Amino acid sequence: MLATTSLSVAANTLRSYLAANIADLDGIFISHPKEAAEQANSEGKQYLNLFFYQVEHGGYPADGRSDDPFYLRVNCLITPLGTKEPGPPHSSVSAGENDLRLMGEVLRLLHEQPLLMVEEGGEMAHLQVVMYPLSLDDINHLWSNQGEVAYRLSVAYQLSLLPIPLGVAKERSPLTGSIATGSEGTMTVAPLPAEGFAMQTAVPQITSMSVNTSRPDWAPQLVFLDESRRLQSVLSFSLVTLPVSLNIIILGQQGETVTLGWQEWNAGKNPVPWQDVGIQQNLPATADSVDQEQTEPSLASLATPISPKIKVAGQAVLSAERTWTRPDGSQVVLRSNPLLLIVYKEGA
Repeated sequence: MLATTSLSVAANTLRSYLAANIADLDGIFISHPKEAAEQANSEGKQYLNLFFYQVEHGGYPADGRSDDPFYLRVNCLITPLGTKEPGPPHSSVSAGENDLRLMGEVLRLLHEQPLLMVEEGGEMAHLQVVMYPLSLDDINHLWSNQGEVAYRLSVAYQLSLLPIPLGVAKERSPLTGSIATGSEGTMTVAPLPAEGFAMQTAVPQITSMSVNTSRPDWAPQLVFLDESRRLQSVLSFSLVTLPVSLNIIILGQQGETVTLGWQEWNAGKNPVPWQDVGIQQNLPATADSVDQEQTEPSLASLATPISPKIKVAGQAVLSAERTWTRPDGSQVVLRSNPLLLIVYKEGA
């Protein structure tokens, strides 16, 4: 048996989502329209067909390597295959009307949920599902190659960006936490005055954050609270000033538990890897929003993963996860934004 791929996983994810949310649907094919039409010929049975007809290169990361994923745009033609529903005179439903009913449900569902989470073997990706309008020429070209099957009402969608293989590019270098500019005078025999060198550092600022917990697939969000009571996504310390613990705010459905974990890059290791620290904590979310003007947000305290005792600088990334069960019964892991901790040596 052939192994699953990102393409097959994405196709089955779309099929599962539609099948779980369209009532009285007897099945969904992933097939050539002619083959699907031949199978969907039982009166009173209603089907959909997903025909993946085009794959386009969607880009490659500028710093990507051959063992990193590349990304695709995948076009899918969705065709309702409705049949007549027998009933009393003047009350039976024609095959054409059932086509319209099925099509309306497809359009509604993919408008309400334009993102699909694709997951396989612990790797995941979010796909955007966008209607892809077809001109009359496009329709004619597609259906003229379908053998003797007659044209059926159809709509095309594009799924993007799909990674091949399923996964994300590996982090291979430290992350940028701030941007600095400096100026320096010319070299002279006499020492430069103290004001001869100036350094200004710009750190990303956060004024507020929120999570839409009305969505069942909400993902948690995290933010640091620094010593000046400011919201931060990045904290930077020297080995001398590194605190024992850090204050964070966990946003999400109040009271629901999320799992927090660290990944670390150590400047003393060669080659430079990112790896799980192995420190995990299960903590509840305390609010669904936070604002810089709030007087006293609820905090959690986490132990600093990098120890100043080893006297090695590095970086650590903190993220939170929660598990959500989709309507089709499958479970997906929803991950938060990352928080960056930078530890440096004095004078480095």
